[in-house]
Amino acid sequence: MSEGSTREIENLIGEVRGLRETLKTDCDRIQGDLAGYAELRQGVTQLTANISDSASSFGAAPRRLITRRREAPSLRQEPPAPLPFAESISETGPKRDL
Repeated sequence: MSEGSTREIENLIGEVRGLRETLKTDCDRIQGDLAGYAELRQGVTQLTANISDSASSFGAAPRRLITRRREAPSLRQEPPAPLPFAESISETGPKRDL
């Protein structure tokens, strides 16, 4: 085997080792990320269950409020009468005697 071929093979072996190390590092990072996501998912599931339990205990209250809103008289009223001094105020501000 020639010296050039031997160097080329050694270079390729070095590149493969570098790629192997990169893959190992990426694999470790991904496994850590997956563990973090699993923990997050478990926390979200527990939080959702807590919210669901809390909401079910308050389930009757919102229904009563909805019923009361439907039965409530209209809150719309006639606009209030203008104040007596409002006539002296124009769109640009109060009238001033100069």
